[in-house]
Amino acid sequence: MLTVNPRVRPLLPRTLRAVRGSASSFAPVLLCRAYSSALRVNADRFNKTLHETCEFGAALRYGPGPTETGMARLSLDDNDAKFRRWFVKEMETLGCAVTVDKMGNIFAVRPGKREGPPTAMGSHLDTQPTGGRYDGILGVLAGVEVMRSLHENKVETEYPVAVVNWTNEEGARFPKSIVSSAVWAGHTPLDKAWSLQDVADSTATMKSELERIGFLGETACSHQGFPLGAHFELHIEQGPILGEENAKIGVVRGGQAYRWFTIDIHGRDCHTGSTPFSARADSLLCAARIITASNAIAKKHKGLASTGILTLSPRSTNVCPGHMQMSLVASSLDGLSHNPREYTSPEECATGAQVLLHAVLKYDQWRAAQRA
Repeated sequence: MLTVNPRVRPLLPRTLRAVRGSASSFAPVLLCRAYSSALRVNADRFNKTLHETCEFGAALRYGPGPTETGMARLSLDDNDAKFRRWFVKEMETLGCAVTVDKMGNIFAVRPGKREGPPTAMGSHLDTQPTGGRYDGILGVLAGVEVMRSLHENKVETEYPVAVVNWTNEEGARFPKSIVSSAVWAGHTPLDKAWSLQDVADSTATMKSELERIGFLGETACSHQGFPLGAHFELHIEQGPILGEENAKIGVVRGGQAYRWFTIDIHGRDCHTGSTPFSARADSLLCAARIITASNAIAKKHKGLASTGILTLSPRSTNVCPGHMQMSLVASSLDGLSHNPREYTSPEECATGAQVLLHAVLKYDQWRAAQRA
């Protein structure tokens, strides 16, 4: 991954996750000299597209400016469906063949001189309920801009090049992040992913919503069914490192280590007005203690812990809850993101897209050289 630093607003970006898998073998290639110094992305067009397509799910206005809103485009909702259709149409206009797999992942492939798995760029179009305009979105639309630049300059790559939109990477609506890429990688079974329920409506599952919006594809969701030669991801940084180092671009050498738990706590319903503390089995109080303890443990080990979902029953004012379900995410990376005010300047967005363009071209050359 490469990351760019906006240095304009306090919420800093993260910008180019190189390769889902191991990038260490070729990460230095990302900083090599340009494929052609004359080949450049169109910065104005890229930033215009970035913000125009934010009409699909714009929300949470925080200022008077036309782009001063956050995003609430949850995976497989109606706005996600509209953006997906826009993406497919745009890619087909650029001469790409579009494939949708059984998890709704979209692969738009531009042919190369040779046959082989494509060198991919991509990220995700879904956001958090209180998300921003850059997390994930930047990576997909940077790929679109790279394809536009290759198309209008009539560049022939050695191998095919692709842009990928991964489904439900945020895990906000269906509570498992990076679930569709995990199915593709063979880490998560397809049926388990399909059965994930909408956190707000248990009657809706990933499979039913894929069917509803018309993105339940027939291609197997697997690296065997749709192999990739490499995967580059342009992404805003989720921490303060680039700002502190006064750097524009960073190469990520390792992924975030985290565990995502769903915890069920079973206590006993009781009357709040007459049951003494000594006789209570209050599941909510237990959850509060878990949150406090996880926070203390995370601080001790220089990690992070957070709870974003609390569901209790019976949800009555004068009954101590006998059952509580809570989320707990423990991770080892500092940072801020998933906020309407996340921001990357137009110049830094264009810088990231430019690096992405030449990273893909240099890797394409490297692949060809390995076959020579």
